[in-house]
Amino acid sequence: MESTQSAEAEIIELFVKNAMHVGSKVKVKHAEKFIFKLRQDGIYLIDIKKTIERLNIAAK
Repeated sequence: MESTQSAEAEIIELFVKNAMHVGSKVKVKHAEKFIFKLRQDGIYLIDIKKTIERLNIAAK
């Protein structure tokens, strides 16, 4: 279990380091469930954990 959490923490760190969680100023209806929050400058941030979940589903 710890190795899974460690691997997920590594992936999250990689996403943040490479700004993969930064979305855009445009929000579309079908992507609302993947939005983590809205920054003060109007940029939507993507929920990294939900993104990882979907990538794992797509990889199967």
